[in-house]
Amino acid sequence: MERSGNDFPLAEYIRDLRNQYETGQIPRHEFLRWAAMLGASLPLLKLWAPDLALAASRTDAPMAPQRGGTLRVTCGQPTTVEPQHLTDVNGAATVHPVCEQLVRVGTDMVPRPHLAESWSASADAKTWTFKLRKGVTFNNGAPFTADDVVWTMKYLLDPKTASTTRTTITYLSAPNIEKVDDHTVRFHLDRSVAVFPADLSNYMIVILPKNWPGDFRTNPIGTGPYLLKELVTGDHATYARNPNYWRKPLPYLDGLRITYVKSGMAEIAQLISGQSDVQLFTDPTQIRTLSRAAKVKVLTASSAVYYEVYGRADQKPFSDNRVREAFKYMVNRQQLVKIVYSNYGDLGNDHVVAPVYPEFTSNGVRQQDYAKAKALLAAAGYPNGLQLDFYGMGASGSVGEEMLTAVAVQQMFAPAGVKLRMRPEPISTFYNHWTDVPFAVVNWVGRPTVNAMLNLAYRSNVPWNAAHWSDPTFDTWLDELDATVDMAKRKALCRKIEDRMTHQGPAIIYGFQNAFRAVRSNVHGVVASPISHADLDAAWLSPM
Repeated sequence: MERSGNDFPLAEYIRDLRNQYETGQIPRHEFLRWAAMLGASLPLLKLWAPDLALAASRTDAPMAPQRGGTLRVTCGQPTTVEPQHLTDVNGAATVHPVCEQLVRVGTDMVPRPHLAESWSASADAKTWTFKLRKGVTFNNGAPFTADDVVWTMKYLLDPKTASTTRTTITYLSAPNIEKVDDHTVRFHLDRSVAVFPADLSNYMIVILPKNWPGDFRTNPIGTGPYLLKELVTGDHATYARNPNYWRKPLPYLDGLRITYVKSGMAEIAQLISGQSDVQLFTDPTQIRTLSRAAKVKVLTASSAVYYEVYGRADQKPFSDNRVREAFKYMVNRQQLVKIVYSNYGDLGNDHVVAPVYPEFTSNGVRQQDYAKAKALLAAAGYPNGLQLDFYGMGASGSVGEEMLTAVAVQQMFAPAGVKLRMRPEPISTFYNHWTDVPFAVVNWVGRPTVNAMLNLAYRSNVPWNAAHWSDPTFDTWLDELDATVDMAKRKALCRKIEDRMTHQGPAIIYGFQNAFRAVRSNVHGVVASPISHADLDAAWLSPM
């Protein structure tokens, strides 16, 4: 008998999941992911699936981890390093060695307790109770308690803070966060959200000490494995080992140094020459060079990373879906994946339900068709084509994925009579107004769940809905997806969402890029992240 997961206790649904797994009805990864999401404890999951491994404890070397040394890391320039305002993975990489999350998602996309010890949910998935770890201290010596979690979440959800967390946790109000006791917090959500624990693993949601005064550079207070020693804007950050870190025996290293580089070529040169140990976010166009280099390893993972070409659906010409459809017919998705991703990725069909998500089902791939594109433009009142400004992140002449996408799209649009004036901008300029420009290309890193991806960028009126697309039917389906536990029902809902985005949505989403991380061959305990997190907690160095 099919069950919804919403009309009986979630504990019973977990037992039902286990039965489906043991009888071969669902794959292991689906069982682990959903059982963990709904509150099954790690000891139980390890008993039911003994080969479950924590990403943080993995090592790719046969010898025991060795202590000592400083890991030299490179990444791009962060837009900000203030925890409450994080907007990119470079800023998160700077903050995460110091500040931690309640929940972490591993390379298998399974949510695991971190500062939280466990969680449970009401039958309707609207009330979530989190048990917190005891014996954890902040690096200023203060104990970690429920007061810190309640204060942090209220601070992040306060409109005055203007935090980026409010783009993810749109369904929780600050007054609805309750301290139950010193190590228990209860969240009363505005609506049912079955993936709430995974949402808490988003990179911008880190736990701060209560009454944190702000300014990460001068008040780098957290529970993490490293202590920030120096932060020079635009140049580097250095860290020392936190001797009182709660996850013994971590960390293995004496320290970290993150260097912010201005070009991918500089990163490659530093890694190959041995001036750096880890390139956190590796461009697919660099893979061939790095894979041929001596003493370098390239780590990879499937992901939901994508580059989106979007137009303002609340303004002409993109307020007319015929124009949006015409633009989708102009691109060759296979060629874009080859040009931009060097074929390291999956084809997309203008929706964000990537193959890495268990809800994915293929609704095909639209093929390039200039005749249809021209006919749609003519029907929309543009028989002679269009001329548009095309915005994106990157200095003039940049060869990053955004500009590769922009140049390829410019060339693909030309035969249909659409002329694009390129408007590349530095990262600090573009992200000051990326939700206001009329037509642009932007990069999205993967999120732990498809719900997060959809709610961040496509729900009506959310802050990061850069296309300003509003579809009440789509919003209703998102509400249903957020509340649905049963995977068969989730897949059916996502298929409707896929089709709606493919045929009505505001964006060209041509493919999903694999995630890469390049390291020197003596670096261990580092993995490629499907959601682009830079987890260096368990990193260690062996002799070269």
